Amino acid sequence: MDAGYKLYRADLSADSFVPYHTHDEDEVILVLDGRVKMIVEETEVVIDEGHLLYVEARAIHCAKSLDENPASLVLGFRAKAA
Repeated sequence: MDAGYKLYRADLSADSFVPYHTHDEDEVILVLDGRVKMIVEETEVVIDEGHLLYVEARAIHCAKSLDENPASLVLGFRAKAA
């Protein structure tokens, strides 16, 4: 069954920062290891291991690994409707 998502793995080194950016697709971020601080629009959220965050298309957001530890993520992007 095709859920309509493309999945990618991202590994963030300790204290790494992903600058503010947007996507044309909805995004789901699942933290496999570590902790990540996300700022989506003007809301700050900490995502712990095993939790996920949904980011709507075109929402400006950034990410930072926390606690001076690396973090591993799965990023899911919802495919655009045909």
